Amino acid sequence: MGLLLGRMGNLDEGLDSASALDTLLQNIVTSSAIEGEAVNAASVRSSLAKRLGLVTGNSSPTSSKTEGLAELMVELNSDSSRRRERLARCTAGCSPR
Repeated sequence: MGLLLGRMGNLDEGLDSASALDTLLQNIVTSSAIEGEAVNAASVRSSLAKRLGLVTGNSSPTSSKTEGLAELMVELNSDSSRRRERLARCTAGCSPR
C-alpha cells in the first residue's frame, strides 16, 4: 500500500493520465479484494476515467458502487479541503460511539 501511495504522490508532478488511471484502478481492485468485495474492473476503470476527465473509446457500464469507489479514490488522492472534510466524515462514521 505504501508503494502505491508513493506512486500516487507523483500524480501532480507529471505522471501521465494512463498511469494514474491504472494506479487508482489497481488500488481499488486490490483494496476491495482485501475486504472480500468483488468489483468489476472494467466498470471501475470507466468510473475513474470519467472522474479524471479522460475519454476512453471503450467505456463499460458503471454502477453506483463503482462510481462511489472512483469518487472516493480520486478525492482521497487529491490535495484539497474537500478531501480533508470527507476523510473526517468517513473517520467519524467508522469510530465507535
